[in-house]
Amino acid sequence: MKAHALLLVLPALLGFTQCGPAGTTSNDSPTPLAGGATPTPSGDDLCAPVRSVACGEQWEGDTSDWDAGATDVIDGWPVAVGNYAAPEVAYRVTVTASGPATFGLVDPAPSVLNHDVFVLDAADGCRPEAAIAMGFNSVEFDAEAGRTYLLVVDGYDDNAGPFAARLECAAASTGDPFAPQPDADGGLTNVSPSLTAVLEDGALRGACERWSGDPADRTDMLLCGKEMFFYEGFGSLGVPAAIFDFMGTRLADTVGPAFSAYGLVPDPYSDQGRPLGFPVGGDFAGRPTVAWGCASCHFGQLPDGRFAVGYANMEYAYGTHNLSLLLAAQAANPMFDASAFDPSAVAKVQDVIDRITGDWWLRTQFVTALIPLIGGLGDIPGLTLEQQAQYASWAPGVLDAMIAPMPLDDGVAIPARIKDLWSMPAPAEVAAFGMDGARLGWNGDGPDLHVFLGMFVALAGGDVDAWTPERLTPLVEYMLSLRAPANPQALPAGDVARGAEVFGAAGCADCHDGPRGTGTQRVTYAAVGTDDAYRYLLDPDLTGDAFDLPAELHHMLQPTRLTGLWTKPTLLHNGSVDGLDALLCVDGPRDLVTEYGFGNQGHEQGCGLGPDDKDALIAFLLTL
Repeated sequence: MKAHALLLVLPALLGFTQCGPAGTTSNDSPTPLAGGATPTPSGDDLCAPVRSVACGEQWEGDTSDWDAGATDVIDGWPVAVGNYAAPEVAYRVTVTASGPATFGLVDPAPSVLNHDVFVLDAADGCRPEAAIAMGFNSVEFDAEAGRTYLLVVDGYDDNAGPFAARLECAAASTGDPFAPQPDADGGLTNVSPSLTAVLEDGALRGACERWSGDPADRTDMLLCGKEMFFYEGFGSLGVPAAIFDFMGTRLADTVGPAFSAYGLVPDPYSDQGRPLGFPVGGDFAGRPTVAWGCASCHFGQLPDGRFAVGYANMEYAYGTHNLSLLLAAQAANPMFDASAFDPSAVAKVQDVIDRITGDWWLRTQFVTALIPLIGGLGDIPGLTLEQQAQYASWAPGVLDAMIAPMPLDDGVAIPARIKDLWSMPAPAEVAAFGMDGARLGWNGDGPDLHVFLGMFVALAGGDVDAWTPERLTPLVEYMLSLRAPANPQALPAGDVARGAEVFGAAGCADCHDGPRGTGTQRVTYAAVGTDDAYRYLLDPDLTGDAFDLPAELHHMLQPTRLTGLWTKPTLLHNGSVDGLDALLCVDGPRDLVTEYGFGNQGHEQGCGLGPDDKDALIAFLLTL
């Protein structure tokens, strides 16, 4: 059957919601780095770091490619003699251990392409005067733990072209996985009881364009990334704006203003009355659509009422929201027959159906709004009765990203809980903890945010070649700057200290041994005993081909970060366990749910602890 509502959206793949770059590509000018930003710094001799790199990392770049972050502003260096009028590329690194570090080119051929390398103190800016060391093919410098450096590859005597570089540093001790993180928000407000304060008092719109005037300014880059987080939709097809806006305004008495009854937050700066996290998408039948963005699932109100960016919005009833859009458009048809749809799906949005079918004038207005879409209705993908039932089965905060009418349906039901985006491992931490990547997502198969967001571009049908890592960098850097908000509840210090000891003694640290508790090693579902439906994500036959996407699948489970547990009403990768008390069997064994995909079995490692140890462990976990 055909569904008369377009729901081509890209929500939470591997635990993330659709997030993406802003701006368009010009054919006769340098490609914007992000959000329309072009590589044209303001001021004298200011270069612009392309992205963060890590000790032990090898990467490729190109001083002749503006899309790869090249700038052409430095013509000479106080630490070197000669002509450096050729373009340069800069990178940022924060080292985690003091000691000698070496930055150099891989397999250089200076007689063919002559590049030199420079190390700058980032505190003095991306300018020639900040250089502390240089080398022709490589340079060694004394790195200081916690300090940020800029690594620059510059062409000598008008040379420009591709290169490979590598950075080696002294080994760092992994230390305390829960050591406090330094602030990295650049002065932005990411947690506040004031919604307008979190939205930077209306300054997000146009932030990427403003950043293009000074790409060396980190705060402006983060502000651009924040604009992308709230207002970028990849250009992917979403729900026709005629349907989305009609329901969000004319049916506000049923779905709440801007769908707030489904857990979404109205955007005070939206002229159309839309919720935050729903940017403009591509056109359908010549008409605009509304797409899902990062903030749709990863922004909301904490239990104490504060608004927080990166928060896993467990109040968002994603399945119900989608069904309301689908069935509302169907109910506008005077020939609407509810029996043609799955009964559980109809029951989920019966109030919406009744509101439309019970008001002939509202129904007439809705039909009028849909008339411009008639020419494209035959191209809209449909939902089977089984798929409608799956949408109806998801509790708030839980969804399956790989199901029709998404661009890719992997053919297996894999409901997963929305993850928070706080305190993800930065490249320097990945190297310090000896990890093979940032291990993003419930399966840990996301090596870093650049790759992860590039996957979204591919799944959305975007131009992967156009959305380079450099263009994604503002969003990546902004997401890496997010920190978990502190629990406002004061917990007894003695209990917290005792709980930290229990965490180690009870074996929790064996799996949650990386930054903020993320595992440095994946584990099997059998080892944890949890429902293994998520094992088949993107690969129902376990062949490893991932629908020909550039992903390496391990079919395992990633021990997750433990930040912000005080904000989470449900736990485990499928959201099947109601909080820490249930996870640790405080009131006895759980009442088991064994429905495949929704099972709450497993992860009972703490259930054998004594009552006092459980209380102390919970107190510790609630402070992370």
